[in-house]
Amino acid sequence: MKTGYKIIRAILKPAFILTILCLLFIIPVSAGETATLLWTFEKQTNFPDTEISPDGSYIIAGGVNSGLYLLNSNGKLIWEKKLPSAVNGVDLADNAEICAAAARNGILYVYNREGEYLWSKQAGENMYDVSVSKTGGYIAAGSDDGYLYLFTGTGDLVWSKQPGGNAYGGDICSVSVSEDGEYIAAGKRLFGLYLYRLPGDMEWYRQISEQVNDVAVSPDGKYTGVCGSGGTTTIYRISGEEAERRTNIQPVNSLSISRESRFFATGCQDNYARLFRGGNSEILSYRTSGNVRGVSLSPDGTRMAIASNDGKIYFLALPITDPAMPEPAQPCVPDEEPAATISIYSSPPGAEILIDNRFSGTTPADGISVRNGYHNITLIMDGYTDFSSEISVENGGNLKLNAELTKNEMLSGGVLSAALMIIAALLAGTAGFILGRREKKKFRM
Repeated sequence: MKTGYKIIRAILKPAFILTILCLLFIIPVSAGETATLLWTFEKQTNFPDTEISPDGSYIIAGGVNSGLYLLNSNGKLIWEKKLPSAVNGVDLADNAEICAAAARNGILYVYNREGEYLWSKQAGENMYDVSVSKTGGYIAAGSDDGYLYLFTGTGDLVWSKQPGGNAYGGDICSVSVSEDGEYIAAGKRLFGLYLYRLPGDMEWYRQISEQVNDVAVSPDGKYTGVCGSGGTTTIYRISGEEAERRTNIQPVNSLSISRESRFFATGCQDNYARLFRGGNSEILSYRTSGNVRGVSLSPDGTRMAIASNDGKIYFLALPITDPAMPEPAQPCVPDEEPAATISIYSSPPGAEILIDNRFSGTTPADGISVRNGYHNITLIMDGYTDFSSEISVENGGNLKLNAELTKNEMLSGGVLSAALMIIAALLAGTAGFILGRREKKKFRM
């Protein structure tokens, strides 16, 4: 029994040492390619879709429980509605001025930011998807009757198109509109991707060899894409030329593209949301507890919302450090309020700035525009403890914040040296024990 115990100890010691090494070295190195979960919103339902507003200040979600939910970027529920039918698709305009939901009873429902009902339209027996332009001036919708509908923000019908004619499997299962409303993409379930351009001309069509699940147009209208049940995601330039293709083993349910297709995200049936850099390089994957039905990227690619069948909406901060990316959107300042500003400095400089959980640049930063009132400021820098502070600005004032960042003791020289000494001692002890066992065995022979 004693011999067996010693053998187990000899096996476990290297495993223990390996665990310590992983904790000390591997985790910090991989943190740069890991999404940060900012919050989750949970209901007893499956979420088929979620979208981030173009300015990044609001998130809308729809559930099969007929619930429609509007949240702010901090995860606070602004309002919820109980519709007469389950929700298939959702979208919203800048600052949530227009909030739209496509429902399984074939009706498009439209509300404003305050949750007031604006209008609704019947189109077919099952409305699959909806997409809203940045200002809310245009709203596209797709239905089981095979038609793509384009409405104004006030509910007037601009036109309706029947891509590919009236054929079996001709449901318009997905739609997407560029921020200015000029380009409208439509996915026909068993046929492919159709691209329209105002005032209503079809630009081109691409046949897809698998069932279409989702389509997307980049906010700037330069790229479009489609994903399907066979696991293929294809990104096209707006001219129709294929830009890149990605294949997944499991079906891809959802697609979202950032400006200029620098980044795109997919939601998959294997419970993963994945982020890719333009050029086919996967940056990261995030696993949920259920089938990922919807993904949405903020236009600058710094945030991702995920709708999952596990009854949760996930809101993530993404490790986007591409210098060619446009500047992240600043917190929205209503027109009726004078803009207050915050100047933030840190020692050492180069820390990421989160204002109310939204990425707002790096230190030093001068004159960041914010609403009047209270704000939570967080500074994040590798090797240092996160700095957090609550500040208040009023009457269009300017506040300066100087932060002295503290080194993370887990990575400080003293603790690291001590840890290395312990590891060295354990290694020496393990080696000595193993050598001793071998020598003893040799002596007995």
